[in-house]
Amino acid sequence: MRISITTASVTNTVTSLFILLVFISPVIRLAAGFIPFIVVLGVIASFVVVQLFRNYYKGHTTFFLMLLLVLMSVSTALNAHGNLEALFYAVTSLVSLLFAYWLAKQDKEKVVTLSLFVLTFFYLFFIYSGTKHGFQPNDINNYFIESSRNIVSTVALFFQILYSATYYRARNKLPKITPIITLVIAIFAYGRSGIALSALLVIISFASVFWHSKALYKLFFLFLVLALSVLLLQYIEAIEYVIFTETNFSSGLDTPRTQMMRDYIASLDLSSMVLGKDLSTIAIINQYNNNPHNSVIYGHSQYGVFYIVLLLGLSLIIIRRTLFRKGGIIYAALIFIFFIRILADIISLPGVFDYIFYYIFYVIYFDNKK
Repeated sequence: MRISITTASVTNTVTSLFILLVFISPVIRLAAGFIPFIVVLGVIASFVVVQLFRNYYKGHTTFFLMLLLVLMSVSTALNAHGNLEALFYAVTSLVSLLFAYWLAKQDKEKVVTLSLFVLTFFYLFFIYSGTKHGFQPNDINNYFIESSRNIVSTVALFFQILYSATYYRARNKLPKITPIITLVIAIFAYGRSGIALSALLVIISFASVFWHSKALYKLFFLFLVLALSVLLLQYIEAIEYVIFTETNFSSGLDTPRTQMMRDYIASLDLSSMVLGKDLSTIAIINQYNNNPHNSVIYGHSQYGVFYIVLLLGLSLIIIRRTLFRKGGIIYAALIFIFFIRILADIISLPGVFDYIFYYIFYVIYFDNKK
């Protein structure tokens, strides 16, 4: 009996450490560089391949998504304007898909605890980096290797989405404190999308329990909204000045990112719709080292029609599983925030945060299957 208990304890510890390694892998990529992440990706890939040969993965949906990701990898390898980075992202996304399938079948409370741990770890990383480099927006640009402060707030937002999803799955409610801390980090980073989406997540977290809460909570919530509204009106001029002169909101909505999107769509013909597009042929994207600052544009440019089919397939399944399902609106909102954020940077789908998206996808798929 003692040997059995010890074996179970060791297995549980190793499993937890493995999950933590995957959770924290994006920070390893951003803070330590490409080579350490490749080592981590190799460990994760070895695990999912073993599970694959053990016939662990089931269902036509999973194999359909696997096929699309394999075709994406092949297409970018054969495409004249493909690159090794795109191939790396596609492989990472495939590994993330299989890991997320496995993760969604693990103990719910364990995943909640580990997701809170990685979110707290990032808060401590932010404080440590702030004491080392400073907390001003330009200082935050130095927190990661070759990444701006916008990515810092994005990491906080994505880890928050992961924690909110695991917390909701296990306890049927959303956390309230951590979304506020995440919003504070986004405000320090002074990014438009980070601030807006973090604020939206705070609103969703509190509004999600409003109609089912006790009368006292409703009165408190309404009082808080009223007090914040009065405070906002009192300092509206100062707030407007800070937002529209000191942050990226000063650029307005018509930014190079929107111009890149318009020019990319306008450049497409039938051939490039199917095969993708060479980003260097678009002047404004070429000015930014062929970085379209949009994961969807990048994905289509590298993988062509296979990428569009992947997004459409995922979207249709999510809509089918969440529409008129209990709790479906919460998961849909989390995925919506995740997806809107990747429209402003090459950050995921495909990317190193894909396991978060695919985890929520499989939670929706498994929990709402019947």
